[in-house]
Amino acid sequence: MQKNAQVKPQLTHPKYRADIDGLRAIAVLSVVFFHAFPNVFKSGFLGVDIFFVISGFLISTIIFESLKTNQFSFLEFYSRRVNRIFPALSIVLCSSLVFGWFALLTDEYKQLGGHSAAGAGFISNWLLWQESGYFDNASETKPLLHLWSLAIEEQFYIVWPLLLWFTWRLRFNWLALCLGLSVVSFWLGLHLLSTDKVAAFYAPQARAWELLIGAITAYVASYKTVWFDASTSGKNILGNSLSVGGTLLLIIAGVVISKDKSFPGFLALLPTLGTACILLGGAHTWLSRHVLANRLLVWFGLISFPLYLWHWPLLSFARIIESATPTKDIRLSAVIFAVGLAWLTYQYIEKPIRSKRFALRISATLSALMLVVGLTGYVIYANDGFAARKHATLNTYQGDLGHGPFHHYVNEHHYPCAEKRIAAGSILFENLVQCAQSKPTARVDLALIGDSHAEHLFLGLAEAMPQKNIAFYIRNSAPSLTNPEFSYIFEHVRTNPDIKQVILTMWWIGRITNTTHAEILALARLLLDSGKEVFITDDVPNFPFDPQKCKGKRWLSTTDPSCTISQDLMTKHPYVEMLKSLVQQEPRLKFIPTQQYLCDGKDCSMAKDEKLLYRDFNHLNIYGSKYVGARLANELYKP
Repeated sequence: MQKNAQVKPQLTHPKYRADIDGLRAIAVLSVVFFHAFPNVFKSGFLGVDIFFVISGFLISTIIFESLKTNQFSFLEFYSRRVNRIFPALSIVLCSSLVFGWFALLTDEYKQLGGHSAAGAGFISNWLLWQESGYFDNASETKPLLHLWSLAIEEQFYIVWPLLLWFTWRLRFNWLALCLGLSVVSFWLGLHLLSTDKVAAFYAPQARAWELLIGAITAYVASYKTVWFDASTSGKNILGNSLSVGGTLLLIIAGVVISKDKSFPGFLALLPTLGTACILLGGAHTWLSRHVLANRLLVWFGLISFPLYLWHWPLLSFARIIESATPTKDIRLSAVIFAVGLAWLTYQYIEKPIRSKRFALRISATLSALMLVVGLTGYVIYANDGFAARKHATLNTYQGDLGHGPFHHYVNEHHYPCAEKRIAAGSILFENLVQCAQSKPTARVDLALIGDSHAEHLFLGLAEAMPQKNIAFYIRNSAPSLTNPEFSYIFEHVRTNPDIKQVILTMWWIGRITNTTHAEILALARLLLDSGKEVFITDDVPNFPFDPQKCKGKRWLSTTDPSCTISQDLMTKHPYVEMLKSLVQQEPRLKFIPTQQYLCDGKDCSMAKDEKLLYRDFNHLNIYGSKYVGARLANELYKP
């Protein structure tokens, strides 16, 4: 090999299409503004689905054409992927770790280290799958959350060339392969959407169909080009029809889809098929030439990858530092700053690397750098976030922050669920199953059913009632009879004669749109008719800021510490009246208001007796669970 380890390029690359950069711009700007202003751009997350189709289209086009001309090289393919992705990604990861050293508390920095290692290894989706859902508010405090989509793409890039090469050698029909795999992947996504919504979002096998739609588009465009022989005169009727139809599908998707809908699934067909139609229409349609190829859109398309990488860490760090949703001015400033950083990254890092001749030395250097970044993240995680850092702790009040201490306390002081089937379907936190009971015996006396807000009552209630065996059965969704994730839980509790009491609760403010008054009433009556004593609770106060704001002022924060909010904000929420009406309709159902334990009639506080009671803006910590649980136990057995 030559001194500079240069390799003669072999891969066939498709002709540059400015309209694809314009489509990239629409995708990335949709995501950026959704993250910055989610109440305004409610469907902006669909930009990721547009990216998936574009990626599948471009990558498959390269592979199809290169294999047909016997010019495909695995070495060149993967080296070009490294040169394309690693420069911007390594800069963003390094910058996040450096800034996090000063800005994050111990548990936050530990988590960032773990996420950095996962991001460098392109397994972010697997890690986040274990932690939470994409639309959970806790996701706002994960600066590298957005790398889940990049991980899915990279996992696809690893498998897809190998599969196409192998089937090409066997002379297998590629269109049949793409169609078959996409149908299987789509079916799997639908199945998971009804059983494990977080898995449906993060699992690569459940999202691969979106990239495969791009592959199908590439195949049709590559092998049936006579259908799409678009002329510059704009008389390509089929191409323009596809382009207009695809645009309409994207518009419809933007109108009907929001984060409150079950997604992905059938709804994801709108943005993916819409994107495929626009790509298939070709570069010479009226839309492509006059709209998508617009210079401004093309410019944003060229910086789309670094812009995607930069925008979320900036918004997330702003959210963390303020311990609340930042002001509109701060969020807008973060977006503008992200655009500037993206241009600098493209101009001075990406372009110089792309302009060089294909050389293995560049790929090897970038791979070594990414390995160092990943190892650095792991060291931070393994050392628990380096608690000795200057800004690593806030000490105004006693009380643990973050989810780790709570879940580890439950795991160390209580017992795994005796009902193995329920435990098997439970969500995980750092490989800890979120399903436990207070005694080792299989005989359970009281069951808490709901989401993590049922779980955070368990610890205190179990320790306040040592004579009872208390268990919690939760899922990351609303407990209702129409939710298949709870089907076995309801059946087990209903038919188990040992379970005498049931408490139903959840994060009402966050999940009230995912269930109905009638569904909750039907569930309560099902359990009551089976002989259970059924209680329903409201929720502890949800604060518009994190407990760090109560513990003290953070580095760079522009706001003063605060621990209280007006009680009116809690009592006037629609779900409170819904719960009261449930009890009026079903007198056998008993209502326990837990807000009263943390509110004094005027204000609600997340601290009592010099102790912090929350671990984030809506979950109790160990102190908080014990404080509320002791009072809840008294209500359960009030004479």
